[in-house]
Amino acid sequence: MKNKIIHFVFIILIISLLVLVTMSFPRFWNYAGSPDSWVGFLGSLLGSLLGVVGAYFVMNTQLQSDKKTAILNEKKNERPYFFINTLSKDKVNFEFYNANHSLLNYMDIHVFYNATDNCLEYPLGHAKANTMKEINIFTEQDKPDIIVITAQTLLGESILYIYGSRNGVGITNTLVYDDKKVIEVYTGPDDYHQFNDIIAKITGINLEKKKQ
Repeated sequence: MKNKIIHFVFIILIISLLVLVTMSFPRFWNYAGSPDSWVGFLGSLLGSLLGVVGAYFVMNTQLQSDKKTAILNEKKNERPYFFINTLSKDKVNFEFYNANHSLLNYMDIHVFYNATDNCLEYPLGHAKANTMKEINIFTEQDKPDIIVITAQTLLGESILYIYGSRNGVGITNTLVYDDKKVIEVYTGPDDYHQFNDIIAKITGINLEKKKQ
């Protein structure tokens, strides 16, 4: 549609230019009215046309911007905020909420012991917001070092929540990622890089924050 309008305006400009050139040769101009009157008329017509086209582009740009903003806000309303309530030797309790009070799909919890040496995985499937989840950890090992929860929102965004500490460094971050990079860190400081080996182990790819 935009290309058609551009082509239309270009054609009008060419025709107007040809008319003005023709008017400079009186023998080719046999219409009533003086050339000055026709120049004024064509200028007024062309100005009105350009004004309409300009208004259309401004309106279209605003509509596209509003649409992108609405989509982004809807995505943000689906993003979860997690809370680890209990981190003990034999169980993990957690819950999450989001603005839409909706579901998360394909939720899995990954429990790391002794940094990245050992990991247990627990598939949880679908989970509803504001609902407590309890995972029994059947192991004789020490208390987990790192808890990682992966899930997908109803709008298809991949979410990774990482919580815990190792070597005296703690982390509580929630990330949006795809198969190539971290798209956004929307909770916690931007310090996930030192835990990139854990993130890579879960996602299968070394993630780097999207460059601004």
